Amino acid sequence: CDPQAVGEMAAAARDFLGRLDFLVHCAAILKRTPFLETTLEEWDRVMTVNLRGTFLVNRAVAPIMVAQGGGAIVNLASLAGRTPALLGNVCYTASKHGVVGLSRQMARELGPKGVRVNVLCPGATATPMTLDLTGEAERQRISAATPLGRWGEPEEQARAIAFLVGEASS
Repeated sequence: CDPQAVGEMAAAARDFLGRLDFLVHCAAILKRTPFLETTLEEWDRVMTVNLRGTFLVNRAVAPIMVAQGGGAIVNLASLAGRTPALLGNVCYTASKHGVVGLSRQMARELGPKGVRVNVLCPGATATPMTLDLTGEAERQRISAATPLGRWGEPEEQARAIAFLVGEASS
């Protein structure tokens, strides 16, 4: 969330690697609080990490990709970025809608400059963050509402991301 640190990270990565062919941005936080109980501090913290952080990292890397003649960016949002999924997710849902909109606008502006931008909106995925915030009954309810009848695994997302950053998706 620190613009200077993010800029230094992007420059260091470029210097170390010689170029930046792709970026996968997947940092996020989630705290479940009902809308009427959400504090301004909580709102600001989630928006800072989830949306501002996405903007800052993308904004630091995209000019490097444009200057080198292209690259690929994948931002991770969430199914919550397309439709409200769980109760008590107002900050997370709003931030992920923002990530979707940011990514779509970036794709429009950076595509002609050779930078592909995609946003992945996975459903329930078994990660420490999501499993810690849901009880067994809720996990079963979510599984039952999912076409495959189960939660996704991070490796499944990784395969989709690998395709999106690879030449096969050009």
